[in-house]
Amino acid sequence: MLNSNSRILIVEDEVMVTDIMREFLEKINPEFAVRISTTIQSAKDILDNQSFDIILLDVFLPDGVGIELMKWLRKKRNRC
Repeated sequence: MLNSNSRILIVEDEVMVTDIMREFLEKINPEFAVRISTTIQSAKDILDNQSFDIILLDVFLPDGVGIELMKWLRKKRNRC
């Protein structure tokens, strides 16, 4: 369940889509901490330094497919 301290990462390369998602999340709760990444690599960089409650992940990104990020994240979590 989301609360006012929830951290949300949006991984999406289409600006219009990220704008819509951010606006929607801000309407639900303006206190959500929303970060945006436009590539898999930048998402990895962010995830190396910060944890999130929810990741909204696009399928097709400029540097690969979203499922690869999920596989990377699963391996990363299993190593910790």
